[in-house]
Amino acid sequence: MADFIPREEILAKLRSRAESGCALLAFGAGSGLSARSAEAGGADYISIYTAAARRMEGLPSLLAWLPYGDVNEEMRALGRKILPLVNHTPCVAGLGVHDPRISIPALISEFICMGFSGVSNEPFCSTYGAEMRALLDRAGMGTARELALIRCARERNVFSAAWAADAAEAEAFAEAGADVVGLLAGFPREAGESAADHFDRVLRLLRGLTEAVRRASPEALVLVHGGVLDTPEAVEKALRATGADGCATGSGGERIPAETAIRSIAEQYRGLKTNG
Repeated sequence: MADFIPREEILAKLRSRAESGCALLAFGAGSGLSARSAEAGGADYISIYTAAARRMEGLPSLLAWLPYGDVNEEMRALGRKILPLVNHTPCVAGLGVHDPRISIPALISEFICMGFSGVSNEPFCSTYGAEMRALLDRAGMGTARELALIRCARERNVFSAAWAADAAEAEAFAEAGADVVGLLAGFPREAGESAADHFDRVLRLLRGLTEAVRRASPEALVLVHGGVLDTPEAVEKALRATGADGCATGSGGERIPAETAIRSIAEQYRGLKTNG
């Protein structure tokens, strides 16, 4: 059963590994099997969030960003299912804090009491695009609430990981005290842009975001995630090009490997012959 692990203990292990030149791994898990397997594979910490649960149900991850359920209630259910299967790896809860009726301190306390060792801002409103983000910000339901989550975690000495989509967000989350800033690499491919040129452009953008985090907080650890970074080879190239400390897996660590392996074994069983 996963138990709360102090922030200092988590950071000491992460920084020791980063200083040794080894890439950090935050594994996104939407099922108990994924979390248990990630722990066996040596993940530095396990992120549990509703988008991961949706993809392991065979649904689009983006469903978690639409108002068809209570993200925190779903997280409570995920915690009850997954935490008992994790023995010693820190688990980080993706919390939805945009509803102004939610008490952020109370929410953090509740999930820490469940056995989570940290929190993150997921869902994050940067997914909605500039116009919707502006509407949310004006209503007091946007990035400011996500920043409040990170500040509250730091005040309570709870480990935190923040997701940022641009340089302004990356700097703001670092200044708010995020221990880890995750950089989203899901930049769209431009018309006429080759796959190679797109990959190189993503790396340049991630390099700029990494530098923004370092300027704001030299102590913050930086992870890259998503988009074209869907294989270990692509991630390693990105780490060498950007100076980031590691990666956070999504579909590339969970859904795609599961789909590939299950399809392959099904095809092998389907190809068996009988004596008939």
